Formats: sequence, structure tokens, C-alpha cells
Amino acid sequence: MLLFCARPYSLWLREFQSQLIAWNKSVYILEEIKLYYPTIKQLGTNLCNIIVSPMAFIVEPLAQDFISIPGIKALVTSLSVLQNASFEKYLQYFDRIFPLKFKTNHYDYLEIYGKYAVGYLFDIILGEVIKLVRENRSSIVPSIKKPFADRSLKRQHITEKTVSEA
Repeated sequence: MLLFCARPYSLWLREFQSQLIAWNKSVYILEEIKLYYPTIKQLGTNLCNIIVSPMAFIVEPLAQDFISIPGIKALVTSLSVLQNASFEKYLQYFDRIFPLKFKTNHYDYLEIYGKYAVGYLFDIILGEVIKLVRENRSSIVPSIKKPFADRSLKRQHITEKTVSEA
């Protein structure tokens, strides 16, 4: 998964990234494409690319390079951006769009709401990813009996005598 976002969103998404890494899922948080394009190419074609920009400030600078990246393309932005006629030309670049509903475009409101709305959305995504990983693991990995799960088995105490006998 590639997440493209500017600060402060990149800082807030670090928790999401660290949680997925703990589940052995690769997540990269990038602020630009050109600098990291060689690395992106090495990741293959099965990518999920998400631009996180509630006011869509980074969409225009990333647009031309973003379309060249293989995989699913998604956008997290505000509903007001999507309703703006000048933004329509960028909608064709995305397979999925997740609109965030803002009550006002005041900067302080956007900072606070953007932080918690983006965090909440990615908490939901994290929960779904974990659910899928658990389902896939349980269907692939057979049930393994844990050692000493049977309480009738007694652990052998290793003493100096048993070690010397071995």
C-alpha cells in the first residue's frame, strides 16, 4: 500500500503504518512520487495507492506521476472538493473516492477535523485489513495443537541428573 499525503496527515498515518507492519503488511507513506519512483516500480503491480488530502492540495502536483503507478487508485478528500467543477478533471484518475464531509472550510476546523476524520477512516480500514488477514490465515493454516495444551501431560523437569543421562 502506498499512501501519498502531506504533513500533518503523514504524521497521523504513521500509527496506521506501524500497525500494518506488525501484521506483516507493507505500507509506505510518501509525499512525492518522482523521488521514490524506482522503489515504487520494484513493489510490483498489485498496489493500493491512496492520496490522502482533505483539501486536495497535493492532487494536482501528483496527478501526472500518480496515473503511471500500477494498481488501484483511491482518494480521500472532502466533499466540497469533489463538488468543485475545477476538480472534475482529476476524478478520472481514481478508482475509488472516499469523501469526508466538512461543515466549514475554515483552516482550524480542517486541521482538527482532518486529523480525526482521517485517523478514524484509517482505523476502520485497519480493522478490515486485520479481519481479512485473520480470515485468510485461519483458512490457510491448519489448526496446530499447542504444546502442553493437554493438561494431563506433565512437563519434565530438567535436572542435572537428566541432563547428564542424556
